[in-house]
Amino acid sequence: GVPSNATLVFIPNVSGVGGSGVYPVLNSGDNGEAKGITIFGGAMLTIGGGKNLNVGNALSIADGGKLIASDGTNLSTIKIGGQLSNAGKFVHGGSSTVEWTSASSYDIAMNGDTLYNFTVSNKPGSTITFSMKRGESLVVENNFTIGGGTVDCKQGTLVVRGNFIKESGATFAH
Repeated sequence: GVPSNATLVFIPNVSGVGGSGVYPVLNSGDNGEAKGITIFGGAMLTIGGGKNLNVGNALSIADGGKLIASDGTNLSTIKIGGQLSNAGKFVHGGSSTVEWTSASSYDIAMNGDTLYNFTVSNKPGSTITFSMKRGESLVVENNFTIGGGTVDCKQGTLVVRGNFIKESGATFAH
């Protein structure tokens, strides 16, 4: 079944000898939720069918791990309440939204991967800082919305190919 918002989810690599080679796919039934998710190297999580995923704390993709955020035909939303760390591969699928809903201050690391829609809905007083290697960019292929808190983009470059929306009470520092 689908984990609860109190569950820490670890997705291991099961492709080796004796492994099933089958990884979780969220594409039917209820939307997904977890307290935190770690996708290990060689492992994968796929979201499709317009399903949404709510991660109360951290979402971590290890080197060699992969998250496919949408099947490309139906909008999927991933809400993250903590750290987003990607050392592997994040595939937005052309129709996904990542919404950051943190009450604390965190960095984002995307390992050169792009987001499709990105919404920051931080609580007042919290800051999201884009953390990228020198010369790298965080690319948002469609819309970037700051709905609350502060977005600090002093290191690296933010590229928005759609609309840049800053709602009342939100701050963008660059």
